[in-house]
Amino acid sequence: MGTFNKDYFLTANANILENDEGLRKVQKDAYIEICNHFLLKKSKNHAVAILPTGSGKTGVMAIAPFGIANGRVLIITPQLVIKDHVLDSLDPTNPKNFWLRHNIFKDFNELPQVVEYDKDTLFEELEKSNIIILNIHKLSAKSRNSLLKKLKETFSI
Repeated sequence: MGTFNKDYFLTANANILENDEGLRKVQKDAYIEICNHFLLKKSKNHAVAILPTGSGKTGVMAIAPFGIANGRVLIITPQLVIKDHVLDSLDPTNPKNFWLRHNIFKDFNELPQVVEYDKDTLFEELEKSNIIILNIHKLSAKSRNSLLKKLKETFSI
């Protein structure tokens, strides 16, 4: 795992808008709306992207930070099954990960650093990651292994 690049999502050369073969129209449309919300409207408010079943929500999660996010991205899933699916799809060590399979990037060296948060995740792994994926239950302030307790200084929470 390399060193953390705070500007990764702003400087990475992701093939999104011109990617007609790799991305579905609904994924590109969602990305454009997300960009409009944060970049054109300069909104500081949260945004919710609602997509129908089977439209490629994991893909939207994979492309949404590019050109927008400054720093780390936290992907919070509602269930373990969904978390496992997102992890499998975005695993940068897997040659069939979303970014390579859908022609967002052509080379492993271009991919973001991704880590799953669990009780055994080292702080050093979190510090070097562009994307941290976890289940909602790992955010519980009541849990002694809560990510909130570990990352107060790393994320703006």
